[in-house]
Amino acid sequence: MPIPRCTHQQANSSGGTDTTTYAFDPLNRIATQTVNGTTTTFGYLGLSSDLISETGGSVPKSYTYTPAGERIFQTTTSNGTTTTGYYTYNDHADVEALTSPTGTTTATYGYTAYGQPVTAQFTGADKNNANPSPTTQPYSSYRFNAMRWDSTSGQYDMGFRNYAPGVNQFLTRDMYNGALADMSLSTDPFTGNRYTFGAGNPSPTSNSTATCSRRRPMRHPGQQPLQPQPRHHQRRRGQL
Repeated sequence: MPIPRCTHQQANSSGGTDTTTYAFDPLNRIATQTVNGTTTTFGYLGLSSDLISETGGSVPKSYTYTPAGERIFQTTTSNGTTTTGYYTYNDHADVEALTSPTGTTTATYGYTAYGQPVTAQFTGADKNNANPSPTTQPYSSYRFNAMRWDSTSGQYDMGFRNYAPGVNQFLTRDMYNGALADMSLSTDPFTGNRYTFGAGNPSPTSNSTATCSRRRPMRHPGQQPLQPQPRHHQRRRGQL
């Protein structure tokens, strides 16, 4: 049975309040998300954190992965029409674009080194969805670091902690199990701030306390190359 743990409220343009309630399963994964009374239920691949379905909301979605856990494409259903979007990643593992089965680019994305959206690089289906809105369902929720962006709060679910790109920090502190190992984080000048992202320098060579990994960009047959755009490149900060 999902356990409600968090409620988010914010004022809307009509003078009212939008309310979002999150419930989590025993593995601390989001099980349901209810926005103003409309509930979306999330399904996962076994005991993993790989999301495979979103049902009950305004736009049902499903996701397909490789055996190695690479998210290949999403399938969305809206007004009785089903569409497929293939993910394209850059060297930092950010979602750079989604394309149709014929290779047409349906949406593009851009980010600063700390994950804030570069609105000029948002085009197509998510052109107007760079900033959070509780009542707007983004075409793709997976963006910076290939992590899931919450369109209500504007935060990223990084697994163990939520990350707020607007303030360049995690919302809970970094820690190790074990008093001595945990204390060493405070004495290290690169990790003294327990909330910092990428040790305060998200560059390709900076990642002092996280497990680093990179995902190679993927393209499916028939996809046209994307036109290069100026970007900030940075190292992925993995699970903490």
